[in-house]
This record gives sequence, structure tokens and C-alpha cells, in this order.
Amino acid sequence: SNYSLPPAPFPTPPCDDIMNEQADIVSSHRSAEATEVSEDNRGRRYSQFRHLFSGVSEVGGSLATPLGTSSFANSVRAAGYHNVIEFSSSVYYCDEGDGAVELEVIRLGPPTCACSVKYATRDGSATRDKKYVASQGVIEFAPGESHKLIRIGIIENESFDATLEFEVVLTEAENASLGAYLCSCRVLICDNDAFPTNKYASHLLTQRLVDIPQWPLMFEYWRMSIGDTKFRSHCIKNLLSDQVTNLNYVLGVFLTNYLIDSVIRPSDGSPPPDNAAKQVWVIVGIAMAPHLIIFLLDHLALMRRVKGMAIGRLQSN
Repeated sequence: SNYSLPPAPFPTPPCDDIMNEQADIVSSHRSAEATEVSEDNRGRRYSQFRHLFSGVSEVGGSLATPLGTSSFANSVRAAGYHNVIEFSSSVYYCDEGDGAVELEVIRLGPPTCACSVKYATRDGSATRDKKYVASQGVIEFAPGESHKLIRIGIIENESFDATLEFEVVLTEAENASLGAYLCSCRVLICDNDAFPTNKYASHLLTQRLVDIPQWPLMFEYWRMSIGDTKFRSHCIKNLLSDQVTNLNYVLGVFLTNYLIDSVIRPSDGSPPPDNAAKQVWVIVGIAMAPHLIIFLLDHLALMRRVKGMAIGRLQSN
């Protein structure tokens, strides 16, 4: 407002006129600044509108078009005639014991027509049918509807894991466009199991660590490791291949007795057979063959990296 002086019984001095003129100048400047701020707000709202409905954002004074629009006019045209379908958030959280997680899919724009979009889950560190129920389908928006919910089942197990995640992706929108940044989302599953198993979970929660016996705890760690399907399969293969070494020992004892008692010095006191040299070479060949097999089996066992799998599981958790 304009600056004014209260009425005085004395004649107004000339300095009062100067003060009134300065007050008018300040008032005009404030009015101009208010107009400028208003214009800036309108421009910012318009920029946000463009970003929501066409994926166009203004960064550093230049226009960026994540949706691949060729020009600003095309973006505005898309905003006027199309809807944008996307998730309401880029990340959703759930607990392993929740049973299911609900994801919200929204459409931006006037809900005057029907539109649809497909969705599907993708494995991340969480795998289908082990941590979540694989799902796919079509979301249909009727006229007047602006949001839908997707429900995806979460599988609870007794295995200790880190916070695992999977992805849900929107594709093939009809009568609408996909959001530039929220056409996919991540679902993080927070594990509720104790390490290595839940047998001593109550001790861990109450901080009674000294009451946990050591050897039973080590047994629980072995049970956790064997619970992994791939790890268990590789362990069984390694155990079976290691038995070849024991069989080779038994074979070596049998061949040595036969070589001494039947070929080199028969037990009945008779002289060695005429083909003794040939039999010796055959026995040596039979004795060497298992060593080659054991070498190949040891190489396969090394490639399975059972030790590396156990360490990798602990590091990932």
C-alpha cells in the first residue's frame, strides 16, 4: 500500500512530498514483483502439467522429452487427447509375512474414455514361486476410473534372506501412453527370519546370545546351507564323486594281491605264467584308469564352487 502521513496542524513541509513519491515508487516495484512471481508460478504449474501428461520437463532452460516426442507441440497435443498410465510410486515395500502386496496403477488426464495396459512381474534378487507368485494380466480403466490396484502374492518361507526385490512392468498401453519414469516399479520384500534358522529366534530377539549352544548352532547353519536346492545338489555330487577315491583304494588292494599271488609269485609255488609280462601291463593299465577318472571328477567338483556358494550366500545376506 502507498505510504501516507497522518494529517498535521502545520503546513506540509516539502520533504513530505518527496517521501510520498518514494513510497509510490516502492509500491509500484512491489506490484511488479508480485506480477512477476505470479507469472513464474503459472509457468511452473504449466511446466508441471506438461511433465505429468506428456513426460516433458524443463531442465536448465532446455526442453527434455523422455517419451520421445518430436516437439513441444506434439507433447501438448498428447496431453490434450491421451491419458498417461503409470505406477503411483517407483518402490513398494512389504513384509514377508504380509501374504500379498498391492500396487497402485493410476492414469493421468481426463477419464472420459476406456483404456488398458498390460503388466507382468520380472525376477530380480527375488525369484518367482520361491519369494513371490509370478503374475501377469491386463488392467482395464473404464470411463471415470483413475486408479486400479494390482495384488501380487508373497510367499513366506523359513529361509533366511536379505531384503530381496522383484520388478513389475507396464507394457502395451491402449488409448493411453506409458509414464516416462513410472512405467515400472520395484517391490522390496523384507525378510522376517533369523540367521541361520528360526530355532533360536527368541534368544536373538531378547539378546540372550550367551544361552545359544555352539554346536547346535553350527548344525543349524549346516541345515540352512543344505536347504538351498542348488547347494544341496552340488554337495551330493561332490560326496558321490569323493567315493570314487575309496573305490580306487579297494581296487588297488585287490590288484596288488592278484599281481603278487597269481602273477609274480603264485601262491601254489608254481612258476609265473608265460604271459606274466602281459598281465602286469594290463594290471598297471587298470590301476591307472581310476586316477584319470578321479582327476576329471576333482576338476568338476572345483568348477561347482561349493565353498564359493556358501561364502556368496553369506555375503549377499
